[in-house]
Amino acid sequence: MEGAAVAVWTTPATAGGPVFAELAPRFAGLAGDRAAAYAAAEDALAPRRPAEPF
Repeated sequence: MEGAAVAVWTTPATAGGPVFAELAPRFAGLAGDRAAAYAAAEDALAPRRPAEPF
């Protein structure tokens, strides 16, 4: 998958849980051998994500 990428933008009002749960295996596939680093970054950033729009 050379050059494969994905970007997803949401707002705090977006109920993305079900969508992201469905797409998680595809995101992991895109991450390849970087999947563990991707998951660690997501965990580290989670507390810093806004709960409401600025």
